[in-house]
Amino acid sequence: MKARKKQIKQVSFRLYDTPRDRKISKYLESLQENQAEYLRRLVEQQMSYTMSEKLSKIIHTEPVKRQVKSIAEVEKKSSKRLSGGFKGFRV
Repeated sequence: MKARKKQIKQVSFRLYDTPRDRKISKYLESLQENQAEYLRRLVEQQMSYTMSEKLSKIIHTEPVKRQVKSIAEVEKKSSKRLSGGFKGFRV
């Protein structure tokens, strides 16, 4: 005898008589596969997309944070006043 899977959550949504919902309904009915499996796959794709987007943001912002720290250090060091005048560069 097969063991029954424990249900975590049931998701459902309603489609109403609007142009947008009619279009969605026709598309889902025209699929050659299980609608629930199709929607699961779409959600998984969206999840992987958002995760990769978050990773790319982390990767791109990390060097900027390092750069900001170095700029702050430069500003602290450049706040010192030079005594005397500038006499030019030595060759």
